[in-house]
Amino acid sequence: MVADPSVLSADIFTAGPAAIAGIRSVMTMVGGRTVRETGVIR
Repeated sequence: MVADPSVLSADIFTAGPAAIAGIRSVMTMVGGRTVRETGVIR
């Protein structure tokens, strides 16, 4: 069994309401494979 994690550009739990709209996905994995990567994480 594998998880399907997403890495966001900021912490949605500490970001203010106005900042949440600007938070983006920087990496997403599905079925253990990276399906989206922006190159921000190295």
